[in-house]
Amino acid sequence: MKISALFPVLGMVLFVVGCNNHSTEFLSEGSVDPRQMKQTLSGEVFYLERLLLPPNAVLEVTLEDVSKQDVASVVLARSTEVIVGTSPFRFSLEYDPSQVKSKGSYSLRAKVTLDDRLLMTSSERLDPFEESQKTPAIRVSKVSEPRDDERSVGFENRMAVVSVDPLASITNTYWKLERVNETPVVMDTHQTREAFFQLIESGSTLRGFGGCNTISGRFELSGNDLSFTSVVATKKACPGGMKTEALFLELLSATSYYSIHAHELTLIDSKKKPIAKFRAQYFN
Repeated sequence: MKISALFPVLGMVLFVVGCNNHSTEFLSEGSVDPRQMKQTLSGEVFYLERLLLPPNAVLEVTLEDVSKQDVASVVLARSTEVIVGTSPFRFSLEYDPSQVKSKGSYSLRAKVTLDDRLLMTSSERLDPFEESQKTPAIRVSKVSEPRDDERSVGFENRMAVVSVDPLASITNTYWKLERVNETPVVMDTHQTREAFFQLIESGSTLRGFGGCNTISGRFELSGNDLSFTSVVATKKACPGGMKTEALFLELLSATSYYSIHAHELTLIDSKKKPIAKFRAQYFN
């Protein structure tokens, strides 16, 4: 055979071998490059404060690599959306699993903002990849010290007051006074009966007992807004209960809102601060 006749055959062999070698760089039709695969991490964010977030509040959840100490964490995934509804809030994060190492440390963080002002944030490390984790639940809490610019625009006043799982009605219920500014109320030994009040829905009238004298007046109620007007007390002097009564009358005049959780009533002032707690009493 002539040598010149071998060149076409040899060229064909090299072409086939070259194609076979090159084909290993491509994936079969319909397959997905593992480097491009994403996984989804879902969970929820919740808070325990009896407050309703203002409209247009934004929830941001991040998955961060916190493996290196004294170094800023690395954000691996981020989810941002306007909050709709009430707590808990669902979230989903898409992340690259190749960035998650078996010996690494990771954490989910969440924060709630309004117009770039921080309202709530998480403070505890939560590793979603630990074996003990099922559905991650991130707790956020209201920031304890708003910045000066937040105070200037009424930061607290942008939070709405709501009741959480109430088991009693604000009206037509006997509310026994239990605490004033977190201080327990204890009956004086000379006190004839406990301090309480009732809001009679018919006529919007207030009646109660302050510790020494009978209390009466009127109230205005709209949603969780509550205020008392024309509050008066009889003028009897008593050996006990007068201090409690003075505090009682003062807190009634300072009330702007209320919140009920189960059988507990909280009266709240205009700055959204709790000022007194009552417990519903039921009589057969």
